[in-house]
Amino acid sequence: MSAKVKVYELAKKLDVDNTRLLEITKRLGIDAKNSMSVLGTEEIMSIKEYHEKNAVISNPKPPAASGGKVVTEKRVGSRVIRRRAKPAPAPVEEAKPAEVEAKAPEKAPEVEESAPEVKAKEEKKASPATPVKKKKLAHSPILKKSKMEPAPAPPKKAAKTEAPTEAKEEEEKPASPVRRRAVQSILKRVSTEAHLETNIGPKRVVEKKKAVKPAEKKEDEGSSLRRVKEVEMTGPGAGGGGGGGTQDQREAGRRRLLNRTNTVFRSADYLKRELIHNTRKRKAQGQRTGQKTQVTIPAEHKRVVEMGERITVAELAKEMGVKAPKLIKKLMDMGAPASMNDSLEFETAALVAPEFSYEVKQQVFREEEHIPDLDLVEETLESRPPVVTIMGHVDHGKTSLLDFIRKSRVVEGESGGITQHIGAYTVTVPKKGKISFVDTPGHEAFTEMRARGAKVTDIVILVVAATEGPMPQTLESADHAKAAKVPVIVALNKCDLPDANPDKVKQTMAGHDLAPEEWGGDTIYVNVSAKTGEGIEDLLESVLLQAEMLELKANPKATARGIVIESRLDKHRGCVATVLVQQGTLKSGQILVAGTCFGKIRAMTDSYGKAVKEAGPSEPVEVLGLPEAAPVGELAFVAKDERMARTITTERIDRARQEAADSKPKLTLEELLAGDGGTKELRVVLKTDVQGSQEAIKAALSKLPEDKVKLKVLHSAIGGVTESDINLGVASKAVVLGFNVRPDSKAIKMAESEGVEVFTFNVIYELVDAVRNLMEDRLDALVKEEVIGHAEIRNVFTIPKIGAVAGSAVVDGKVVRGCWLRVLRDSRVVYEGKLSSLRRFKDDVKEVQSGYECGIGLENFNDLKLGDRFEAFLKVEEKATL
Repeated sequence: MSAKVKVYELAKKLDVDNTRLLEITKRLGIDAKNSMSVLGTEEIMSIKEYHEKNAVISNPKPPAASGGKVVTEKRVGSRVIRRRAKPAPAPVEEAKPAEVEAKAPEKAPEVEESAPEVKAKEEKKASPATPVKKKKLAHSPILKKSKMEPAPAPPKKAAKTEAPTEAKEEEEKPASPVRRRAVQSILKRVSTEAHLETNIGPKRVVEKKKAVKPAEKKEDEGSSLRRVKEVEMTGPGAGGGGGGGTQDQREAGRRRLLNRTNTVFRSADYLKRELIHNTRKRKAQGQRTGQKTQVTIPAEHKRVVEMGERITVAELAKEMGVKAPKLIKKLMDMGAPASMNDSLEFETAALVAPEFSYEVKQQVFREEEHIPDLDLVEETLESRPPVVTIMGHVDHGKTSLLDFIRKSRVVEGESGGITQHIGAYTVTVPKKGKISFVDTPGHEAFTEMRARGAKVTDIVILVVAATEGPMPQTLESADHAKAAKVPVIVALNKCDLPDANPDKVKQTMAGHDLAPEEWGGDTIYVNVSAKTGEGIEDLLESVLLQAEMLELKANPKATARGIVIESRLDKHRGCVATVLVQQGTLKSGQILVAGTCFGKIRAMTDSYGKAVKEAGPSEPVEVLGLPEAAPVGELAFVAKDERMARTITTERIDRARQEAADSKPKLTLEELLAGDGGTKELRVVLKTDVQGSQEAIKAALSKLPEDKVKLKVLHSAIGGVTESDINLGVASKAVVLGFNVRPDSKAIKMAESEGVEVFTFNVIYELVDAVRNLMEDRLDALVKEEVIGHAEIRNVFTIPKIGAVAGSAVVDGKVVRGCWLRVLRDSRVVYEGKLSSLRRFKDDVKEVQSGYECGIGLENFNDLKLGDRFEAFLKVEEKATL
């Protein structure tokens, strides 16, 4: 036989049904799910021995009781047993071992012992290595003695009797009239056990081993090994049946028994658990009573609301734990109506909070406490280079003068020949020291830049062309210098030209409180030439002399702070901010706060593009590391740490948002229903190269008249025109303006497909003029009337399918085909319409001069009478202006 056999093959060899063999495996604790399951060698031996031993009691009813037929039973449900009758097999004589086994207890010792005890003693005498087989029981000495000397019948019957006899006794017992109710799971388990008992065989008996005495345990106390509890397996199927078998067989049987014991459902435990659970559940349900919602009032020290400068109604209601409508009603009763999103001042919140038993405390974050102040202690101050701002009218040579000093060619890169950006440079004068120059634009639109340059400067150089004299922007620059209270040095440029007249310029400037020193004033005048370099040295010496008189000093060891001169968005480097350091030393790696943004300084470059690691007082540097373009003119300073920088910027953003919300006009219901009254609007998306240009352009556009057409800048930022700008233009029907920037290829294709107008400019006044024209294009054209002649009706003719035609004579002027006519009757206008036909005799003509007669027809008007007069006129359209 092979090592492994399937269930149906073993059933075929043993000549039994597959179902019965599966029941035997179930009884022995063998894991066999169906007839295709594989059995091992040890399992096959156990099944064979169990089948041979219990073959006689496989049929619970004798053949005589069933009419000479064998009745087989099969359980098909928890309460259903299927019985089938088959012809009884021929009697087998091998049933003697069972009879001998039943008679074996006749030879009993003097001390009466029960059959199980005798069997246990016999099992102990038997060797475990040589299991006892059934066929050799007839030759045992016990059986021989029983034949020779028959003993009297024992008082008690043996535990093992024939299965048919037990079945008869069970059938003869009367059925109990009263049946106890049991749980369905218990009934199922009991019926299954009865079925297995009758069809398969008795249940094996497990004899527990006696507990080890304490004296025996002391023998192993010195050993570090732990003794394993041994369980002896007895009963049919344990190690080959009858308590015999090898050690491996007994161990296998013991494991199967333990596995089966662990998986057996114990109804007592289930009922006990259900009983306890139901009792607790009923007890909990009985004690549970409905409770009302309890309103808890916070302690007095917790009824405090902390707020900043302002707090919204919704936030105040949430902090106090009251409904917002209730708070709004209370405010209305106090005479301060407000909605949920309206913000309340501290005074209003402090008045309404006590009505709800709360107190309001104001905790204002004071930004001034965290911004470094200018150090004015004399002991810590050191000399610093002067900051000089060059100002003046456009095209008077400011940038050219600075180029000659720096030995550069900045003016050649300016669009339109004018400076449109503010710049900062450091110049080293041989044997004299350093000077920091700030160049400002001279165009009228850059007023803010000139004002910003005057604020950060120590000395102002006012450049005036000796050929033209002072201009409006020259006088404006002088006013900015006076407002900043800084000394002014006038540089008379273009003195090398033949038409230069410096004395006339001095005389004009003296009338504006800029009298020369030689005339008894306090203003230094220097004649210079930006092309030849004449007077440049004298100008620099005058600047250094003025700086010595001012005694400019700063503390290089204090916390660094400065002013943002300019900011732009570089395609390769990101956001770049030009910062002029006022005090301290700005270093790479520090946290810089500028306006509403902050960041860690990644790198710094000087005015010549060289990388530097630190910058002292009066030095302009370009800073990289800010997440966005810093607002120009704002104070830039080094924060203690990133947390403090975030707190300051967040507070600034919240304050700006609150100010914008407060300044926004609130429309009433009537205004919303009325709408804009047909007012036209031009919407603009503005993109510039630097922050200063954006500021100047917005200021210039705000000066355009908006009585007829409103100008609205939807979005303004620095950088090139992108697809997002085109999308905004599509959504809002706006035009896109670019100043010194260009759209990329994707933006151009998208603008063409979506029909968005994109305009780019390099000169600021060209942009302003283009916006003015776009605003005028949105206005309706003006229509003017031009009277060209008069005619008088002499006769009226009625023509079928045409209507009335007036035979008229042109009195003055002329009547032209396509002109407009007014019918005057008694000097009143009866009708005004377009001329439909103009004929002279039978021919159509283009015009009829005065003194001639003609036939005139009108569109949709036939009520013509003799004596009516025609007034011919033309409508001329003219472009409207702002």
